[in-house]
Amino acid sequence: LVNKNIERAVAAVQTVIGLGRVVRERKVVPMKYPLPEFVVIHKDPSVLKDVESLEDF
Repeated sequence: LVNKNIERAVAAVQTVIGLGRVVRERKVVPMKYPLPEFVVIHKDPSVLKDVESLEDF
């Protein structure tokens, strides 16, 4: 059973996580320290909705 909506949402979250890791590396922020805030900006509202839907994971 394949749900394309879930796959799309997970792919978007994986991209956000990857970008967050890049920011950490550039700013030398270890993974053990939580970021106080991470803002996701995207021109497509459906991508933002997908990321928000999986925010707790």
